[in-house]
Amino acid sequence: MADLRVDLPALRQLEEGVKGILAELREHSMHGAEDSAVGVLDLALSPAETGHEGLADAAATFLDRARWSLRGEVRELRLVENGLRDTRTLYQQVEDGMSSLFGKLGLTLDNPAGGSP
Repeated sequence: MADLRVDLPALRQLEEGVKGILAELREHSMHGAEDSAVGVLDLALSPAETGHEGLADAAATFLDRARWSLRGEVRELRLVENGLRDTRTLYQQVEDGMSSLFGKLGLTLDNPAGGSP
């Protein structure tokens, strides 16, 4: 019989990793603007800093595009985080239910046929 178990600790670890990434991005954003990635625009350089107005404009355009890209990635990460949490919760509920059912039958998930393993 194939082993069809889901590694719940691995799902939790993935979920926590995604949460950590989102928390780090939140640290570098203005409060209330975490999803907008507007903090990226703070990296813009003035013409005085770049020594050329065209270079400063190009950098500003690049940062604006990066902000929109990061904004989309943050939204996708939130979806991934929610999906991992929901998947882990569902599998945990199924595993708990099967363990309970097998326990009532005197079996275990490790040895569903019963008897000595």
